[in-house]
Amino acid sequence: PIGKDAELLVQMYQVERSDEEAMSGARSKVARRRVVFTTDATEDLVLHWGVARDEPGQWLLPPKALWPEGTEIVSEISVETPLLQTEGCLPVQGVDGNEDDDACYPIQTMTIDLPGEGPLELMGMQFVIRNADGTSWYKDEFNGNSNFRANYAQAREQAVTDEMLDTIIRAEAGNGWWTLMHRFNLASSLIEQKCGAHGSLETDGKKTRRAEIAAAAKIYVWLRYSSQRKLTWQRNYNVKPRELSAAQSKLTRTITDVYRSSPHLRDIARLMLGTVGRGGEGGQGQQIRDEILNIMHRNNIGERKGVWMEEWHQKLHNNTTPDDIVICEAYLAFLKSDMDVSEYWRVLSE
Repeated sequence: PIGKDAELLVQMYQVERSDEEAMSGARSKVARRRVVFTTDATEDLVLHWGVARDEPGQWLLPPKALWPEGTEIVSEISVETPLLQTEGCLPVQGVDGNEDDDACYPIQTMTIDLPGEGPLELMGMQFVIRNADGTSWYKDEFNGNSNFRANYAQAREQAVTDEMLDTIIRAEAGNGWWTLMHRFNLASSLIEQKCGAHGSLETDGKKTRRAEIAAAAKIYVWLRYSSQRKLTWQRNYNVKPRELSAAQSKLTRTITDVYRSSPHLRDIARLMLGTVGRGGEGGQGQQIRDEILNIMHRNNIGERKGVWMEEWHQKLHNNTTPDDIVICEAYLAFLKSDMDVSEYWRVLSE
């Protein structure tokens, strides 16, 4: 149902053809998928949607080639498309048994084509419906008022999964809480599990070393993305400075242990260290926040809302990130320039 008086029909189709590249014998291959939306709602409606590639609950920005006319991007993971006004007609049978003129009714519809099996395959869509002015949003009332889903079973043979990459992707792509502290702790755990020291020169030992090098390289790429801010640093979770500094210190020690005990991993370990700061014991992280509080007290700076230093102090207490180093540098430049606020913004922007 859409509201009180309308309904939404979602029809899912797929076109199959012979797979000429199959090595195991004749088989069919899904060439294309199509999702058709139809509703009898009288108010103008807009489809708010994204696509899923790897799992049913995923929201990804649809490739532009899939956008129907009138589609506009509204976020990093979704677009919106107005449904098209048209008519739906049904044959009406007269009292004499013959078909009279069709009975036609106003409807709204939208068709979206998705790629089938192959490197661009998508398993389906996530979507909600809203009215044109955005005052009413419609979700799946029969599924806990969650998003609507139109997902296909992926027919392709599943490739051998990489357990470690699976763990990383699920942690990074989830919709729950996630911070640098959690990333550093997970990285420490994975390095300990996947990059242990093995000195054997036997065949199995060589295979193990190759696996460790591959795992270490993947973890380095992950940490490199993090250091370049391509990954989320803070999401739905507050981190105290002592917690972040302790997690950072643990990761640094774990990497240096690998460098010391596994010569075949030393090059990658050095690269990893370049993506993570030194860190410190939990107490050292807390000292930074406490010293700022002491500076406020010595200079009679009030602990009240609206005071810049108090607000930064509270951020350090509950939401520490490496951004705070840049904020500190900008504040020092502000003080050195005789309180020129443009210097503060200059350092931040650079």
